[in-house]
Amino acid sequence: MLESITIQDLRGYGAADLAFGPGPHLVVGPNAAGKTSLLEAIVLLAWGRSHRTSTDAELIRWGADVARVEGHAGPEAQVAALSDDIAYNNHDIDDGLRAGLFTLAEIRADVPMVERVLITVERDYPAIDEFRTQAEMVRRLIGVLADDLVWESTNRLNELKPQTPEDIRAAGRVPGSQVGRELQAARGHADRLQGHLAARAHV
Repeated sequence: MLESITIQDLRGYGAADLAFGPGPHLVVGPNAAGKTSLLEAIVLLAWGRSHRTSTDAELIRWGADVARVEGHAGPEAQVAALSDDIAYNNHDIDDGLRAGLFTLAEIRADVPMVERVLITVERDYPAIDEFRTQAEMVRRLIGVLADDLVWESTNRLNELKPQTPEDIRAAGRVPGSQVGRELQAARGHADRLQGHLAARAHV
């Protein structure tokens, strides 16, 4: 859940700091009060781009040099986002292999984490065919990353001992976002993977 948002020089906003509580929110106000621009700012945080324009200059308030939007997501939202990263990256691997965009040999050479997991699969199941090797590799890769996320988040929550979401914000870090060695490495490997996919799918 988005807990707060800071807007500077976006559309008609000079500066705004807003906090959100739990549950649904209703945004009301007269015409040109900034309701749509507030929603656009939230979309910018979620998508990294506007849903209203493809021209960044249109987002900047007249007379300003740059627009800025910052937000703070709650721990649940950050863990959900990391979980999505794990799922999407592994689905990309599985889909790319099934579609023939790259081979198992190519992906293991380009993404070190895949190579490490494949070594364990080949050690445990030396006689299975390539299709089953791929499926087991993806299954194990998801498990490695999910286990690491749970382990690291639990350790950091135990260290911080937060009583409220504000405790997490005041600490300057969200435990779920401080992932362990495996997931940190995976983020770097994910960049290689996306480049690998883009080069073969022309996206």
